[in-house]
Amino acid sequence: MEQIKVIQTASRGIAVAPAYCYHQPNLTAAADRAEGCKAEAEKFHQARKAVIQELEQLSREEEIFAAHREIANDFMLLDGVLTKISVE
Repeated sequence: MEQIKVIQTASRGIAVAPAYCYHQPNLTAAADRAEGCKAEAEKFHQARKAVIQELEQLSREEEIFAAHREIANDFMLLDGVLTKISVE
C-alpha cells in the first residue's frame, strides 16, 4: 500500500480506497468513416422509403397519416438527418 503525505488538507482523517487512473480515449475518426457514413445514409433512405410506403397505405384510411407522410417527405428533415450522419 502506498502512502501519500499531503501538507494541507481539508480534514485530518485517513482515506482508504482503490485508486483509479483515467485514460483519455482515442476519439480520432477511423479511416473507413466515409464508407460508414454512406452505409448509414443508405439505411436511412431505405427506412424512409418503407415508412413513406406504409404511410401511403394508411393515409387512404385516415387523413392524419397524410400529414405524417408529408413530414416524412420534408426535404428539411431529409437534409438535417443526412447532415447529422455525415458530421457525427
